[in-house]
Amino acid sequence: MIVKNKIIGHRGASMFAPENSASSLEVAYSQGLEWIETDVQITLDNKLVIFHDEKLERTSNGEGFLALKKLSELKELDIGNWFSEEFTGEKILTFVEFLNLIKKYEFYLQLEIKHMHGKETEIVDEIVNQIQPYLDYFKDKLFVSSFSEKCLRLFSKKLPQIPLALALSFVPKNPDLLANEVGVDILHFGDEFVDDHSLGKLKNSKTEFAVATVNDKKRAEFLLNNGVQTILTDNPKILK
Repeated sequence: MIVKNKIIGHRGASMFAPENSASSLEVAYSQGLEWIETDVQITLDNKLVIFHDEKLERTSNGEGFLALKKLSELKELDIGNWFSEEFTGEKILTFVEFLNLIKKYEFYLQLEIKHMHGKETEIVDEIVNQIQPYLDYFKDKLFVSSFSEKCLRLFSKKLPQIPLALALSFVPKNPDLLANEVGVDILHFGDEFVDDHSLGKLKNSKTEFAVATVNDKKRAEFLLNNGVQTILTDNPKILK
């Protein structure tokens, strides 16, 4: 297995701090989390930032599409106050700022490349360029995921030694066949679509897989007791 842990922190410890923020990583570390999942996007001026949504409204005081903003504009935004006044002043992290925090806290990382249609080459090239100085640290501590098969193919050509995960909503008819066709090591599924029939298919699969996003303790325990290897959760303490 690549992820030798039952839990990956979904965007950090995002039940306790603003998702994908420096505070979210700090809390995750304080709660003993080992694996972190995050999302990387590319700005109008081809800079990499850590942010989930295509649009800024839900988790910042900004408006519009992130991809249509320059880094300097994004750095003026507050990404903490929407969560709690305690986190007012929290700023969007650049990819390098985020990687430095991952290294500081000695986390393992699932890096999700957001599918920005038409900019797949730009975002993959920039990720590869910026992550190069960290590859020694990330030996056996990193895998890259995406809903975009194109992004995964482009990334694999540049850094074939890094394991890959394909994110899906539904569990396919033959998980092993799909993983082999796409050339990935792990499959990720949305919890809403994982029913008893799907669990049966996954139990018989040889491919590593995970389910996201699970925040209910009973549901987490049920999944982990029925063949699911890893869950993504907003709550690092979900099994305690």
